[in-house]
Amino acid sequence: GAAAAPRRLEWRVGKNGWLPLHCVGSGASVAVVAALLQAYPEAAKEKDGGGKLPLHRAVEYGASGAVVLALLQAYPEAVKEKDKNGWLPLHCVGSGASVAVVAALLQAYPEAAKEKDGGGGLPLHCAVSGGASEAVVLALQQAYPEASRRR
Repeated sequence: GAAAAPRRLEWRVGKNGWLPLHCVGSGASVAVVAALLQAYPEAAKEKDGGGKLPLHRAVEYGASGAVVLALLQAYPEAVKEKDKNGWLPLHCVGSGASVAVVAALLQAYPEAAKEKDGGGGLPLHCAVSGGASEAVVLALQQAYPEASRRR
């Protein structure tokens, strides 16, 4: 089927405590991320008003695998940080996410596939409800086969 259009940023920058690095999405290049990190390296560790790190937002808005890897390199512990809803970056996988992004997140923190969010949902639940591709869903199932049987 046709690829889903990437979600648009719904808020103005700054309204929810976003830094420019929180705005990295499907069109961002690694060079842009590198420039933002060079200007303010601590940005990778800064949470917005929803408790999300730039890594959460990048995954949510369909950033490339290379961008996700650059954010992981800047702050490796980001992969284990939860937002205010108990979501890890892996829970943010949706219609714009690629298998490369899922692979990068799982390589950095394999146990993420088994972590429940604040509502009891696994990353697989979130990916399916967010319209993730079949390849992304299969990658999450492979990482935690029991997830398909979990409520």
